[in-house]
Amino acid sequence: MKKIVICFWVICLIFSFFSVRASQKAREASPEEIKVLLAKYAPVVMQARTKALPISERKALEKMIEAARALDTVYWKQRSNHGLDLLSKLENSTTQEDKDRLHYLKINYGPYDKSDADKAFIGKESMPAGATFYPENLTKEEFERYLVAHPEVKDEFQKVNTIIKRDGDKLVTIPFEKVFQSELTKTAQALKQASLFTKNTNFKKYLQLRADALLSGDFRPSDFAWIDVRDGFLDIVIGPIEVYDDSLIGLKASYEAMVLVRDVPASEKLKVFEQQMPNLQQNLPVAPDLATKEKPTATPISIFDVAYAAGAANAGVKTVAASLPNDELVIKDKGAKKLFYKNIMLAKFEKILVPIAKEMVDPKLIPFVTEEAFFNNVLGHELAHTLGLKFVRSQGKDTDTAIRIALKDTYSSIEEAKADIVGIYAISYLTKKGILTPEQEKQSFATYLAGTFRSIRFGSGDDHARANIIQFNYLRERGAITYDEKTGLYGLDINKFREAVKGLSEFLLTIEGKGDYESARQTVDRQGKLDEKSETNLKKLNKLPVDIELIFK
Repeated sequence: MKKIVICFWVICLIFSFFSVRASQKAREASPEEIKVLLAKYAPVVMQARTKALPISERKALEKMIEAARALDTVYWKQRSNHGLDLLSKLENSTTQEDKDRLHYLKINYGPYDKSDADKAFIGKESMPAGATFYPENLTKEEFERYLVAHPEVKDEFQKVNTIIKRDGDKLVTIPFEKVFQSELTKTAQALKQASLFTKNTNFKKYLQLRADALLSGDFRPSDFAWIDVRDGFLDIVIGPIEVYDDSLIGLKASYEAMVLVRDVPASEKLKVFEQQMPNLQQNLPVAPDLATKEKPTATPISIFDVAYAAGAANAGVKTVAASLPNDELVIKDKGAKKLFYKNIMLAKFEKILVPIAKEMVDPKLIPFVTEEAFFNNVLGHELAHTLGLKFVRSQGKDTDTAIRIALKDTYSSIEEAKADIVGIYAISYLTKKGILTPEQEKQSFATYLAGTFRSIRFGSGDDHARANIIQFNYLRERGAITYDEKTGLYGLDINKFREAVKGLSEFLLTIEGKGDYESARQTVDRQGKLDEKSETNLKKLNKLPVDIELIFK
């Protein structure tokens, strides 16, 4: 599964943050600092095209939004043990200072700043690396030693939807479905009601199965059914999806919901990209022992307007697309869906990307920073999540070890970097095939450059930011991204860029294919931080928003 998302925070040493975050002390943000933090998010009213929906689908949509709202509380609880108490306290205050704190609390679903390594802006303790998924004093090393000593619990402990607790000197698991039973019951009931209204047979089946999955914890049947939802007016992403909040081990997923209205005409135009997936898979720059002769399974691509977002999907930096589900077996057997969030994408391009390009990019490249290229790059990113291996390859054969498990806490950063750079490699491949023009390729390159600075600003605790720093450093070292000392602006050497993209694609695909944790760890540690000059140069962007705040009317 994968899916798609800005004052600049100085990028800190990435790895050290993971292990010490729980014990770090921070000074609580002052009222003036809270106002500065709020200015990082440009408010945007989200509008979905619902007027053309039949009455049955409008009623289903209302129930889907109801289901998403019920899920919001779950994510508050996952982010912290005291966020909801702070929410209640601040909601009862009448001072402007507390209203501002409340506003930023809601953006982050708690007192930890998602765009600044989850440092506290209320209180002085930074968020534990494992959020609320693990005991606060549990280390990654202790967790791994426990699995070695108790191999019989390994599968249960590595599930995305269990929390880990201490029971004396033992570690035990508790299913999410038990911890959040009250909220999940409300969400499931609303989905069941939505299924009664929709006239789309496949979507009706999915809603019913997903409602059951939210209460049972067995999501695979509903994931399989969801792949068959390829037409109709509506769709929904809902459940424990991504593991970005688990910075301790990278196993546990956060709940989110995206309620979607399909843009049917725009979606139809993307079928040519679906048809190229087998060719892209067969032409990846990897060694023969890591190549696959299997054709990638179905890759339905659709464009949507977001009618409502909840939980992790609405916290901090917002995603612009997704490639889902994340279940490796579902992807292998039936494929993944690519979802593009048009209204979010357009808002980010206008309010974030274009202003960044004007501050950071050579003026000669500015005309090539286009909305179409931004979409094509996001499309390439999401397609690339499906490309390559999903299980570690040994002696030319797939093992039973998922790459996600093998790369541990580095997986999200490596996978996001791979998706970005292989996506750009795919743009060049499609240009060679005549599907895209050389002009469109150059536009994608220029827009990618501007987009790199956009993503780096997500904060040192964000996997997408680390992924972009890794790419930026690799491309700079090879002269693909150029820098003018006099102007402080960045440019491109197109030929070197194309070659470096191929080289980095091969490097990251090889790490994943071999399940090479040591190389992944070294890459994140050594390449996942900016040099002092780049950090200083990026301060020019302090006056620009970091991302957008979604306003639903």
